[in-house]
Parts: sequence; C-alpha cells; structure tokens
Amino acid sequence: MLASLTFLATAALQPPQLRGRAPSPRMAVATAADLGECAVLPVLGDDEWRETIDSAEGPVVVDFFADWCGPCKLIEPHLQQLACDTDRGVRVVKAKLDESPSLRVWLLEQGISVSALPTNVLFKDGKPVRALAGAFGYSTLARFVDDGGGDAVDGKVVPTRTAAVAAPKKLGIGSILASVLPMFLIVVGMALATMIGTATA
Repeated sequence: MLASLTFLATAALQPPQLRGRAPSPRMAVATAADLGECAVLPVLGDDEWRETIDSAEGPVVVDFFADWCGPCKLIEPHLQQLACDTDRGVRVVKAKLDESPSLRVWLLEQGISVSALPTNVLFKDGKPVRALAGAFGYSTLARFVDDGGGDAVDGKVVPTRTAAVAAPKKLGIGSILASVLPMFLIVVGMALATMIGTATA
C-alpha cells in the first residue's frame, strides 16, 4: 500500500505537461571518469598563460569560465572529450575570467573581446585565431577547432542564441494549493501507512 501511495504522490508532483509521458532520451556524454587523466583541464593563472600558449606544439583552446556560470559547467564534458581526442591533438586549458586580466587585455589588443561566458578562444602558433561564445555541443566545438564552422567567427566573438526565459507567473490561491496539495497528500499517506503498520504489529 505504501508503494502505491508513493507512486500516486510522485505522479501528482509531476508537472501536468509531463504526466504519463516516458522520459525523453538523452545523448550519452562521456564523463571525466570514463575519459581518464586527459580529462583534467588545467586552470591557467594570469602569469602562466603566455608560456602555455607559446610552447604548445599544436592548437590550444582556452576556455574562459567562472565558478558561478551554469553554461560553463554544461560544456565541460565536451571540452574534456576534445582534450582526450588524440586525432585532433588540441590542448585544452581553462582561465577564470576574473583572474586573468592580462590575457583579456592581450586578446583585446589582438581584436578578440571576451565579454560573455563561456568563451573559448582557439590559438594556433601562439596567436588567437577565433572565438566561440555560449553553450554548445561537441560537434560545434569540433567544427570550431577544425575549420571555424558553426557559430565561430574569425576575429570577434559571436554569442550563441540564449534560451528564452518565461516571465514568472503571478501565484493565485489556486496555483498555491495545486503546488502544496500533492506534498500534503504524501505526508498524510505516509502518516496513515505508519499508523496502520504500528496498529497491526
């Protein structure tokens, strides 16, 4: 009985548009644990970026990020996958936007402005080639590194489209009751189940 009450309460907590639907399939993304040591992306300090970029034998992608940035966390698995892709031979490093002012100034002098997060800058032969801003998938990142296709533009950052955010609805008494009632039913159901279980024991 408790299992059926839990099922009913869980179904009641789903948003109306999702009730009765199967969960949508998602693409599998390799995790850092799956990829191994190559998935650990070093974070450059403001004093070491020049040496890292100049001494690289192949292309370097610098990911500008911040700890509070949600899209930065979303693209992390794609950057890790790129770092582990030995066929492309790209070195991927990270730089905190707030902690790398000299790198940002140098990029601005080169014609690349970092004004959105995440922003990824591709370097070849120690020079910035192009930049990609916003969240993206692995295929866009691969095109960005290989030929600059997708949302990348040479010499300037073009942010990807951002998702539209709906304005919050005003909550009336009906919507408040609709959101509280399922939780109330769960609590009452569990209390009844507990009382029935202790009364029969």
